Amino acid sequence: MKSQNIFYFHIGQDEHLIHSLRQSKYTNPNVDIFLVGDNVPEEAKQIAKFYSYEDLLCEQSQKLIKNYVHYSSNNANFELICILRWFLFRNLAKKLNLQNLFCLDSDMLLYTDLNEALSSFDSYRYALSNQTSAAVICINDLTVLNNFCNLVDGFYNLQRTGEYYSIDDNPIKKFHHIRDNMLCSHNNRLKNNLLGGICDMTFWGVYRGMDEPSMTGEISAVVSDSTFDHNINSADYYETEGGMKKITWVDGIPHCKNTFLDKMIKFNSLHFQGYETKRLMKDYVTYDR
Repeated sequence: MKSQNIFYFHIGQDEHLIHSLRQSKYTNPNVDIFLVGDNVPEEAKQIAKFYSYEDLLCEQSQKLIKNYVHYSSNNANFELICILRWFLFRNLAKKLNLQNLFCLDSDMLLYTDLNEALSSFDSYRYALSNQTSAAVICINDLTVLNNFCNLVDGFYNLQRTGEYYSIDDNPIKKFHHIRDNMLCSHNNRLKNNLLGGICDMTFWGVYRGMDEPSMTGEISAVVSDSTFDHNINSADYYETEGGMKKITWVDGIPHCKNTFLDKMIKFNSLHFQGYETKRLMKDYVTYDR
């Protein structure tokens, strides 16, 4: 069983950050919680160990800021900072000599002892949600973030297009090949009037697709009758009500019926994606208020 460390990134005074931090501290009182960001509430700094994101910038991350080109219908600053956070997490983990990171978005609530729940993923280098989402991700090997950051750097740094992208020193593809594939997919989205575009999830999906399959896990899979939620607004083969997963509480833990397995599944976390959904988080916390 690997010792866990919880990593957050957040900018701003949002109330949902406090709900998420309090819930994580309540369910994992002995786990270190690290918060990278800017302009966060003072209470957040009392719950987590706070690091200003500007203090964690490095030469490679500065190059990303300089080279970034926006390929998305979403806000440019938002997409850039979502990608940048993985450089900052890596830099902080290196600074603290940590190998194991459990990263979750600030609109998530945690209901489980991580050291117990994540033991099922000890044999994986990392485990994503829904194959591409890092809203909740378990990382057991810091070289994963080195590989991810190198992929991002090679995509935006046009001076590297002729170089090979390598995973743990194993050459995979030239950066211009990867770049062409990603831009082709993006152009198809534009052609078909689809929202979104190239974001950190895109890079995680591309990275996972080139990595060794046996070393990558799916954290939103059902394991021992429990799961980490991908998105409370998505059915994902669970019963829904009012456009959300229909949650039933059992001993203070959220459960939902999986329609394929035809049984109740324990949810280790819930992801309240979307502005309106975030406002509901206060109704789903279990810490003492």
